[in-house]
Amino acid sequence: MLAPSWKYEVFRTIAKASDRNTVIKEIMKDDAMKKRGKEATDAAKQCTTLIHRLPPQVVEPLAEEPLNERAVFDSAKAFLEREFGVPVHIAEAESSGHAKGATALPFKPAIVIE
Repeated sequence: MLAPSWKYEVFRTIAKASDRNTVIKEIMKDDAMKKRGKEATDAAKQCTTLIHRLPPQVVEPLAEEPLNERAVFDSAKAFLEREFGVPVHIAEAESSGHAKGATALPFKPAIVIE
């Protein structure tokens, strides 16, 4: 399951921030994020951790020009199905209705095996 678009905004905001330790406060000033409450705060913390783990040469381009993850997974679908021998379904986390969808982050999809 792919992360919702608002999490990509959080990722880009944090990746572009000069001080990643105080950027969560800036993100939470946005009314749409404020309405999400703890969900937005948790996503910001998770994105910060993810950004710190990724090499800067990976983060910088992703902060400037968003990657279309849907297109990447769509193009890899046939390969993944052959490789794992099972059908692969690519879904948006928010519309999937699966509890695991809440864990999806930009560049770190939620994977459900059933």
